[in-house]
Amino acid sequence: MDYRVLIVNDGIAARLAVAHEISRLCPNWQLFEAQDAEAAMSVILDDRIDIAVIDHNMPRRDGLSLAANLRALRPTMPMALISEYLQAKVVDGAKSLVMA
Repeated sequence: MDYRVLIVNDGIAARLAVAHEISRLCPNWQLFEAQDAEAAMSVILDDRIDIAVIDHNMPRRDGLSLAANLRALRPTMPMALISEYLQAKVVDGAKSLVMA
């Protein structure tokens, strides 16, 4: 199956790195990009997205907030939350979305 993947990260280099690896591993998957939570919500509402890869540290709204919104809209959609910082608060927040 060909999946449609949304990559959400405020850093263009990080978005490109994630896109490169997904394309290398799964060349048939279609990639969409968003630089923040608001742009991600627009993509989600306008397109069929199967998987979301979300950066935690973004301006205005963090990745956990976005993931909670996406979970409410698409309860079964797989999501990956990425961060360069390992913080217990982030891990606990991500776990709470899985357990919900």
